[in-house]
Amino acid sequence: MLAVGIVRTFLISSVSVVVVALVLIGIAFWRISKRPKTGVSDRANAGRVAVVEFGITEPSTKAAVAALAPITADKFTTVVFTRDNINEWLSVRNIPTVHPIFVDQLNTYDVITSQYVVFTKEAFEAFVAAKTEPKEA
Repeated sequence: MLAVGIVRTFLISSVSVVVVALVLIGIAFWRISKRPKTGVSDRANAGRVAVVEFGITEPSTKAAVAALAPITADKFTTVVFTRDNINEWLSVRNIPTVHPIFVDQLNTYDVITSQYVVFTKEAFEAFVAAKTEPKEA
C-alpha cells in the first residue's frame, strides 16, 4: 500500500509540475504577444531593415544567398514576402539562417527574434499600406 501511495504522489506531483510549466509558458507567450508592436521600428532604428529586389524568375538558392549576403552577413534573418513572391520564397526556404514569412503572417515574435528583417519591394509596400490605412470603427 505504501508503494501505491508513493507512486500516486509522484504522479500527482509530476502532473502539477507539467501544469505549472504550461501555465508559465502560456504567460510568457501572452506577454510577448501583448508587447507594443515596435519590433520593426527598433530594427529600422538600428539599421537592420532592408528592402531587396531579388529579381529571381525561377527558384535558385544561390541567387538568394547572393542577394542577402551583403546585407545580412549570415545573421539570422526574417525575410518577408507577398503571396505572389513564390519563386523568392522557394529560393530562401533552404537557407538555415533565414526565416521566410508572408507579410500577412508577420508578427512581433518573428521580428524580435531575428537580427535582420528583409522585405521584398512588394511586401514592404503591402506592410506599409496595411499599417497606414484607417481602421473602420
